[in-house]
Order: sequence, then structure tokens, then C-alpha cells
Amino acid sequence: MSDSFLTASSNWLQWVAIVGTGLGLISSIGLFFVRTELSDRQAKRLAAAQQEATQARGLAATVEGKQRWRKISDEQRAKILRALIDVPKRKVWVTAPGGDEESKAYAAQINEVFLAAGLESDTGGMLAVTFTSGLSIFSDQPGNADVAAAIREAFKAADLICPDTDHNVLNDHAAISVMVGPR
Repeated sequence: MSDSFLTASSNWLQWVAIVGTGLGLISSIGLFFVRTELSDRQAKRLAAAQQEATQARGLAATVEGKQRWRKISDEQRAKILRALIDVPKRKVWVTAPGGDEESKAYAAQINEVFLAAGLESDTGGMLAVTFTSGLSIFSDQPGNADVAAAIREAFKAADLICPDTDHNVLNDHAAISVMVGPR
């Protein structure tokens, strides 16, 4: 091999090395930007997935809360009993929709608290009446208005939502009706 061939080969290989180094540098810069972009996109997808998971957990908690049966806690029971301690002992009829087992179980708990408070209380189901959601109190006899209002205030003290007392032609005019409707 001649000197000129070796010199040309050396020059050519130097240019290949320079071009190779340049391509390697361009490749490294390109990889950096591509990986950064992919990382950003993955971070956005992860954040969106986490937000969806949080929303799903919230929805699941809402559904679970709606499916969980209502229960009067010991603290609520104590508050109701304290609020009813000085109330005249009248007859209270606690009703729930005939086919709604959750409402009937809740009505039984309310009935038990009324009995513990010394009220004459009974419970039963009704099929022919449209029940509003939650708790309602009805009384037709004027002498029961104070007790009906006191029961409503006892519920309020225990954080049980109950609208204002009302009049009802469905009761026998001798009892206060506490209607336990669906959630």
C-alpha cells in the first residue's frame, strides 16, 4: 500500500469519525428530547388516570353510602333521649313503606329510641301511602303539636334531617305519625 492511499484512508476515516461523532451527538440530543416528550406524555396520562381513579373511588363511596342501611348511632340515640326527657309522653306511630326493608329497619330503631324515652310507640308498614324521602312527622291533634315539634327538634339535635311538622289525615288523630321514607 502506498503512502497516498494510507493518507487518504486516514483522512477518510477521520471524516467518518467526525460524521459518526456528529451523528452520535445528534442522536443523543434527539433521544433526550424524545424521551422527555414521552416522559411528559406518560406523566399526563398517569395524572389523568389518577384523577379518574379518585373520581371512581368517590363514586364508589357515594354508591356504598346509598346502599348502606341507615343506623342510629349511640351518640344520636343519646341526643334524642336527652331532648325528649321532659316531653309529655304521647303515642307515636312509626311507619315505613311496606316493601322497603331498610326503611322498616330504621323505623324499628327509631321506635326503640322512643320507647326508651318513655313514649308510647309502635311501628308498622304501610303500602297504600306514598312516602317522601327521609323522615317526616305528622300530627292532627292540637295537643300533639308540642310533642311533634319536640321530636323534630330531637331529630335535629341528633343530625337527623326532618322537615317541619305537618298535619296528616292518615293518622287516627290520637297519635303522632313519624314516617320513615326511603333514602
